[in-house]
Amino acid sequence: MKVMKVKIFEIIVNKRIASPIDKDSQDFKNLTASIKKDGIMIPLRLTGQYVEFKNDIEFTLVDGLRRLEVAKDLGIQEVLAYVEMSR
Repeated sequence: MKVMKVKIFEIIVNKRIASPIDKDSQDFKNLTASIKKDGIMIPLRLTGQYVEFKNDIEFTLVDGLRRLEVAKDLGIQEVLAYVEMSR
């Protein structure tokens, strides 16, 4: 597993397993304020898989959906992530 900067738009979220997020909750607002002030303190966790016909890597979110959503809302373009490549 290695730490990488990954562009937000390259991260795939599996909607079937993602929990709904209440963006009006105090917890989400507190997380937004924290990330706005200090940045994302804990990198997201992703799996990466090389896709031959695209000659690129597809990243799938494993952990950090709320952090990812806050990053999108704040206009953050890329995030640090722990990436485990699958074979």
